[in-house]
Amino acid sequence: MRDTGRIGTWPSARLAAGVMGIVLAGAASAPAAPAEKPKEPPKPSTYQVTRGAFRVEVKLSGVFESTKTAEISLSPKAWSQLRVLKAVGHGSAVKKGQQLLWLDLEKLDKDLKARTEGRALWDISFKQAAEELRLLEKTTPEKLAGAVRNQQRGAQDLQRFTKIDRPLAEKDAANILQYRVDILAYTREELRQLEKMYKADDLTEETEEIVLKRQRDAVRRAEFTLEKARIAHEKQMKIVLPRQAEDLASASKAQDEARKNAETVLPLALAKKRLETAKGRRDAAEAAEHLAKLQADRAALVVKAPMAGLVYYGQSVRGKWNAAIAAKLVRGGTLTPDVVFMTVVDPKALRVRAVAAEKQLHLLGKGLKGKAAPAGYPKRTLDVALDSFLAVPISPGAFDVKLSLAGDPGPVVPGMTCSVTLSAYQKADALSVPAAAVHVDPKDPKQRFVYLKTPGKPQKRVVEVGRTHGGKTEILKGLAEGEVVLLTAPK
Repeated sequence: MRDTGRIGTWPSARLAAGVMGIVLAGAASAPAAPAEKPKEPPKPSTYQVTRGAFRVEVKLSGVFESTKTAEISLSPKAWSQLRVLKAVGHGSAVKKGQQLLWLDLEKLDKDLKARTEGRALWDISFKQAAEELRLLEKTTPEKLAGAVRNQQRGAQDLQRFTKIDRPLAEKDAANILQYRVDILAYTREELRQLEKMYKADDLTEETEEIVLKRQRDAVRRAEFTLEKARIAHEKQMKIVLPRQAEDLASASKAQDEARKNAETVLPLALAKKRLETAKGRRDAAEAAEHLAKLQADRAALVVKAPMAGLVYYGQSVRGKWNAAIAAKLVRGGTLTPDVVFMTVVDPKALRVRAVAAEKQLHLLGKGLKGKAAPAGYPKRTLDVALDSFLAVPISPGAFDVKLSLAGDPGPVVPGMTCSVTLSAYQKADALSVPAAAVHVDPKDPKQRFVYLKTPGKPQKRVVEVGRTHGGKTEILKGLAEGEVVLLTAPK
């Protein structure tokens, strides 16, 4: 009977379930009635004054940055080719003195070698120019004096020749010619006298002929000598003396021109040599200076860590890093002088860099304490204190804030972000009311009042307020705990 009953009950249960399923399916397929919106509870119109904790907090977004950093940049004085061979990786831990960057310095080394070898030639050239200048300084006055002396002598020679030597030479030539004329006359007269005498004496004819022949020869020689004297006189008067005068005049003129030229050219040559020597001195000094700069650049381009720490690519700007520089710190990349391409940071010497809104400035003050919660480790909080804030905006409505960090930051490293909560004001037993309940007296903007609920008409009560934060205003005077105020002004 129990078996039969069980068998009979099971189909009944299944049937009931089937019917229920149909009913539910039908209910599911039927269009649902629109749900009614829950009614909002009526807003209270009054507030009972109570005592309790009143806190004013300042919430900021910050980033961790290291207070001990060493920015790495290159400022070569003479060399500009900064081609990268390799660099240590971003985030690498390095020791002080460890090399951070390797540059292609082959061309620099060749240039240094050439300039070092050429230094000796520069020195020799300068010494040679200096010695030439010394000699020119000495000889220029001597040459000028010589030119003046030669000009004076030429003028004196011409003057003497014109006034003394030429007249004397002309007179001497005339005397010589006259002497020959006289000799011929004397010789002829002697021959005439001999011929006359021999005709009257008894000398033998042979002796007479010899004497006469000798005298005739003397006459002939005297005639020839006179002819030569006439030719010599003519030459002296028409050729020799005029040419001497012309040569002396030309020489005097040339010496005068030479003096004028020397007075113009020699000082210019000396001035030019002085300038060339001064330029050579400057060139040698500049070459030496350039060589020294290249040598200093060569030493500086071997980049080593100035301190131990972590290597960050780029420069930290208010705790944030520019990763674009990473593209240049690869083989073949080119660095720009005076641009920070690496920063070595001490990961344990941290502080928080935050930004405050302009409306928060009145709440900030040096020494303000609070907590920082790292975004990567939200369960960890770190004690912070406001160290300083900039009263000049870093961007419209934004002001720079620095907060010191207490204790071990643990796994936090520079560049991580955090949220900061600062306690600007705190009172455990403050009286406070909703800010909407406090009104401003239109006749006295400094005076505040509330409307106190009374059995009859609401009473206007002047109050002294403290801080307003989070929709509440602290009441310093004018209200007592348990009193009730209106949240809106009565009509």
